[in-house]
Amino acid sequence: MNKRNGIIGLIIAIVAIVAVAIGVNATKGNSQSDQSGTSQSGQKVITVGTEGTYAPFSYFNEKNELVGFDVDVAKAVFSKLGYQVKFEDAPWDAMLAAFNAKKTDVVFNQVGITPERQKKLPIYSSLLIF
Repeated sequence: MNKRNGIIGLIIAIVAIVAVAIGVNATKGNSQSDQSGTSQSGQKVITVGTEGTYAPFSYFNEKNELVGFDVDVAKAVFSKLGYQVKFEDAPWDAMLAAFNAKKTDVVFNQVGITPERQKKLPIYSSLLIF
C-alpha cells in the first residue's frame, strides 16, 4: 500500500469514527426519505452538505455530476455505515448555515479550522481530539 492510499484510508477511518461517535441522525427533513429517515428502498439516508465549486475536492463535472475527493470519501464512509448519501450543494456561507440549522447531517468540504468555527461547530472540537 502506498503512502497516498494509507492517508486516504486513515481519513476514511477517522471520519467513520467521528460519524459514529456523534450519533449521525439522518431523520431530518429529507425530500428523498420518509419520516423514519429511510429511502424508498429502505436504506438509511444521510444528507451531506458541500459547496460543489472547489476542484478537485467537490465540483460539478461536464455532465453536471457532483464529483471530487470529498464526494468520494463521503460516499465511501457512509456506504460502509449503511447509508444512502444525498448531497446538498450550497454557496460557502449557506453551507455551514444549513448544517447549523440541521438541514444537512454533515459537511464534507474543504473547511479550515478556526477558533470561531470551533465555538460554532462542535464537530471541529471532536476532530481536534484525534
